[in-house]
Amino acid sequence: VEQVKRPKALAKRPKAGEYPDYLLNPPGMVGDLCKWINATAGCPQPLLALGASIVACGALFGRKVRDMSNGRTNIYMMGVAHSSAGKDHPYDCVQRLFNAAGASLLLGGRITSDSAIEVALMEHPTKLLGIDEVGHFFTSIKMANGAANPHLKSIVPMLMELFSSAHKLYIGKQRAMGEARRIDQPHVCVWGNSSPDIFYSGISRAEL
Repeated sequence: VEQVKRPKALAKRPKAGEYPDYLLNPPGMVGDLCKWINATAGCPQPLLALGASIVACGALFGRKVRDMSNGRTNIYMMGVAHSSAGKDHPYDCVQRLFNAAGASLLLGGRITSDSAIEVALMEHPTKLLGIDEVGHFFTSIKMANGAANPHLKSIVPMLMELFSSAHKLYIGKQRAMGEARRIDQPHVCVWGNSSPDIFYSGISRAEL
């Protein structure tokens, strides 16, 4: 076994709340996307740029690469920042990039139910779902009960099941009319943003 020296960037532990430069400026495509997002931002947010870039590349590499344990690049990530902090800009850039590159089919629309997610994946098995104010999204799921928007309750379990199905055949709910939907290696990435107070009031420990 070859002993590798510890990189100089790792030699000094950053203080609480600080992030080392090598983390905020990664190499390759993720780093290039980070630089572009930060350079075009009115209020640069390097951490949010990094998160959105990782999720975007995770979607672009979906069903194309895997590691030795069959792990995929399906990533769920939340960007939490105060209002007027520029948290919308990173995903706006991702949408512009995908559209300009002819990859807009990878962008999913607003999530309304588990069935809607299945239909979107039948259109294309790789989807990047952007959820604006994800704290409100989780709150609306919690408030759904009985006859009031029962379809919302199934969204989080659906996303959890899809996360663990990226390497295999996903078989949806068996329906009274028609066959269950079958999707080979569905690849879903999620980017949600929210302000801290709304996010933490809308999500529970179990959902984390």
